[in-house]
Amino acid sequence: AFALSTSVLENLRWPSAARSWHPPFLPALAVAYEYRGLFRAMDPGECLRGLVGSTSETSTASLLDLVEQTICHQGRAEAALAQLPPDTHTIGALAILAWKCKSANHEDRGTADAVMQLLQVGDVTHLACTPIQAAICCQWLAKAVQAQQRPLQAVQPLLRVLRKVARPAGELSPAHAPFLRVCITSKQYDVAADVLEEPIFSAPSAAVEVLSEDVFEFFVNAAFVFAARRDMAKALHMIQLFFACPAKAALPVHTTGYKLALLLSLLVTGVRFTLPKYVPPAVHRTVRAEAAAYEEIADAYKTQDSSAFAGVCDQHRQTLEEDQLADLVQLCVESLLVRRVQKLTKTYIAVPLAGLASTLGMQSASEAESFVVQMIEQQELRGRIDQEQGMIRFQEGECSDSAQAQLESLKA
Repeated sequence: AFALSTSVLENLRWPSAARSWHPPFLPALAVAYEYRGLFRAMDPGECLRGLVGSTSETSTASLLDLVEQTICHQGRAEAALAQLPPDTHTIGALAILAWKCKSANHEDRGTADAVMQLLQVGDVTHLACTPIQAAICCQWLAKAVQAQQRPLQAVQPLLRVLRKVARPAGELSPAHAPFLRVCITSKQYDVAADVLEEPIFSAPSAAVEVLSEDVFEFFVNAAFVFAARRDMAKALHMIQLFFACPAKAALPVHTTGYKLALLLSLLVTGVRFTLPKYVPPAVHRTVRAEAAAYEEIADAYKTQDSSAFAGVCDQHRQTLEEDQLADLVQLCVESLLVRRVQKLTKTYIAVPLAGLASTLGMQSASEAESFVVQMIEQQELRGRIDQEQGMIRFQEGECSDSAQAQLESLKA
């Protein structure tokens, strides 16, 4: 069997002769492959898959296990990887790198560089045939580049996996969550938003091993991306989808999602976010206990007292900065001021700028005037400033599509 398998490996030409061989030859072929060092000539994963004559994910996965056992567990991974160009021997290189990623330290720059090169130049057909190994590499890479403080370098390799590797339309990929994670860390929000324009309707089968944590993380990261681009309505929608995902127990990402939900709800609707009834009690209890500071902030927002609300936010400043949500809370402070001015338009026709400054807790009438001008620029208010009398005169109707027209009226 050894002699036969050696001869086959040396003379085999793909794909014509490959389809006729039978799986019992596989162990002998793997042994011959290892001892003769023929990985310089052909990819072991591709060779074994061809002998079975099947391109199914199940067959490929079982054969990749053979490669792992005959090369990786024999201490030959580094030598084999050095002689397997990722562009022409994608499956073999991917099998070895996936095995390394299971135990590699996230500070290992060599492994991270090898994974990025594989995802950047590897055969997309072979990557599609090995979804488990591809998922392992993508998930490890996102954590590694963050630990090494170079997330920007992983954006393009992960984007290529999303764009080029075939998958059913509307299906969540194992690369989605890692890709959004590195985009957020590197502040590539526009790149991430382009990917999020493609709707997601389903998660892949269990064989692809998209972990439940990755599904939850996808929605939370998507909310972060939309919030960074000031599209708060879409961000809140992603959080609502996030809490609609079934969960048996609370994960750390649930707490992050709840904190984000409380702030986004204040920005979009002006009222506190309420967890849906279908959220499991275990998740409900855990997130509320761990997000007590954010619930206090949401309760302070309800009072409509901008000074008191800003004071509560300052009390929890350290927590907000640790969670990297301080900027979002500052937007909540500004939105409360906007809502208070908008509320005045329902009662008054004109308001003195000095009185408006006192109501909003500002230092001077000129500060209140600058704030009102900003609201008009952003089409959040219709009005005209009478500088002679020091008044802001509100106008009825919806905000104009042209903010410039309203700005011109300020000169009157």
